[in-house]
Amino acid sequence: DGECDERERAGALYLASRDMTELDQRVANLDEVRNILAQLNDRYPDNRYAEAIGRNIDLVQRELDAIRQGRQTPSGKGG
Repeated sequence: DGECDERERAGALYLASRDMTELDQRVANLDEVRNILAQLNDRYPDNRYAEAIGRNIDLVQRELDAIRQGRQTPSGKGG
């Protein structure tokens, strides 16, 4: 289904972003991941993954904040 495909796409983008050394591209990927996950929870608020998706959104947002503040991120190679 579309929900599963989008979660898988977000997961693949997230994993790809972890190996990126180009910060602009990494930020773009992470922004897209966050947007995909947020849209999933908006479209399917009662889905069985809503809580986990919310935690993933928080994780991605923390990574974006760290990159934008110029700090090393837990899962990536950072700046």
